[in-house]
Amino acid sequence: MSDDPFFTVKEYNKISVISLLREIEQNFTTVTTLFESWNRIFSTVSSRNNEELRRTEEELKSTLQDITTDLDAIRVVENHPDKFSLTKREIESRREFVEQTRLRLQEIRRSLENNRHQELIDGHKSTKLFEQVRSKSRYEEVIEMDNTKFIENESLQQTILLREQDDQLESLYGTARNIHEIATTMGTELEDQNILLDEFGDQVDRTQGRLDKAMRKVAYIIKHNE
Repeated sequence: MSDDPFFTVKEYNKISVISLLREIEQNFTTVTTLFESWNRIFSTVSSRNNEELRRTEEELKSTLQDITTDLDAIRVVENHPDKFSLTKREIESRREFVEQTRLRLQEIRRSLENNRHQELIDGHKSTKLFEQVRSKSRYEEVIEMDNTKFIENESLQQTILLREQDDQLESLYGTARNIHEIATTMGTELEDQNILLDEFGDQVDRTQGRLDKAMRKVAYIIKHNE
């Protein structure tokens, strides 16, 4: 595992992408629910000025804008995969998800802007479009399942990454403890050696003193025997 700070930044960016994808999924579910409510309310009121209808429509448009902003952010990620530590396969999978989501949003916007509510709620003439918005197509389910697997896999990878970091930290702490113990032992040995050197120095001094005294006696004897 790399200790390069840039590697850590890319991993953080990758986590941000995963969070963004999860947010898009949640908001898309909200949009689907709001659009169903909008159609239901519209079919029961006589004027578009109905307060509940306007409130639902405003909330729907706001959520649509939130998703669009998030999709634009994902497009930036697609253009700079290296900065987010994403593989080509991951980018292609995300691109399919983004395009499918954009198509759904365009259909809903057209319905709101063109007042095509009647096509969505009258009989079976336009059941296809309504069903596309209300329930996910098989293809979209596959994309979402793939996205969910991607998120789960990345979450697992992050867990493994954190465990490896913990193991590395524990190893570093162990090494630091060993170094500390070695340094302490060396310090103790040096102190013992200093004590021995001091004692040896004292012995040398005493021996030198005795030698000096003996030499003086020898010199005295020689002098008086001349």
